[in-house]
Amino acid sequence: MSPRRRMADLDRRLAVPEKSDHQELPENPLGESRPWIKLWVAPWLDGTTRYEMSGSQRAFWVDLLAQAARSRTAGVISPGQVNGKILGYPLAWYQGFQPDIDVMATLELFQSTGKIELINEGDRMAVRILKWDKYQPPLDGAARTKKWRKKKKQDGV
Repeated sequence: MSPRRRMADLDRRLAVPEKSDHQELPENPLGESRPWIKLWVAPWLDGTTRYEMSGSQRAFWVDLLAQAARSRTAGVISPGQVNGKILGYPLAWYQGFQPDIDVMATLELFQSTGKIELINEGDRMAVRILKWDKYQPPLDGAARTKKWRKKKKQDGV
């Protein structure tokens, strides 16, 4: 199987479902976080997020995106899974990112606007970023770029 096909297969296996029945999620087989996230300029500057949320809430949103990129499970902010159950963090852990806002109210706002799904387990919660692929490129993006650069070098451009 070609490397490109292997990476496409890996992306399909890692796809995070939009809705959760608290099923077991695939872990990042590479064991590494994503080094960056997408932030589309026009929607960020002109979209509804700017007008629905305060500056601190928008900063918290970007922190959540960064945490989701660093997570073992792409798009889900969680320390991991035990016996197929997603573990969550205590609310105080989330509060540490933006002490000046009501984090629970902000998470509920994000949920009501379709940005996240909260996965509650007692006094802990995990956060799933909905439409994760909108914020993160597929794993084979780096391979595609490397191939393009190699071809460009061979063509002498």
